[in-house]
Amino acid sequence: MLLPKYMRKYISSDFAVTDASAGRDPDYTEHAVVGIGSDDVAYVVDWWSGQKTADVWIEALIDLVDKHKPDCWFGESGVIRRAVEPLMTRMVQDRRVWFRQEWVTSVADKTVRARSLQAWSSMGKVVFPRTTWADRVIDQLVAFPQGNHDDAVDALSLLFMAIDMAHPAVVPSSEQKTLDRYRLRQTQDQGHSAWRTK
Repeated sequence: MLLPKYMRKYISSDFAVTDASAGRDPDYTEHAVVGIGSDDVAYVVDWWSGQKTADVWIEALIDLVDKHKPDCWFGESGVIRRAVEPLMTRMVQDRRVWFRQEWVTSVADKTVRARSLQAWSSMGKVVFPRTTWADRVIDQLVAFPQGNHDDAVDALSLLFMAIDMAHPAVVPSSEQKTLDRYRLRQTQDQGHSAWRTK
């Protein structure tokens, strides 16, 4: 996958706190890394998924932040935030990997929450690499809302909802040239010897 030169990266997470030993197939924690290019295309550049304890997936999130240096991370506010935020804050401080965190109030209806993602996708504006994790995520997207798991859909839906609300795509600005004050002064003087003696 060829990435654009100008891109803003964002990470979003869908946290799961159900233990795998509870006798059922628990949800997965998902971390999605998406870059929005100056071409208004969303490039899904990295992913982490696992049925692990909170300390493991918080460590994985911090690793992704350290690797990709996102402009912002998005998580869902509510019960899970209150459960994991103290541990997350401590682990971030211990690792000294600082990043902007936005806890987003989510819509209860998952199909409504996925509308922004659906809109971007229907316009051909979401691009995945050819990887095993991308195949798994795409399978969930295609099966949604009838699939067994929708955790990857939740992670991407949260990110696209947040981007549509407050984070427009980056537009490359024209390169700023450094001001040559000496040449500027010569141009202004137009042959006058204001600062020179005769």
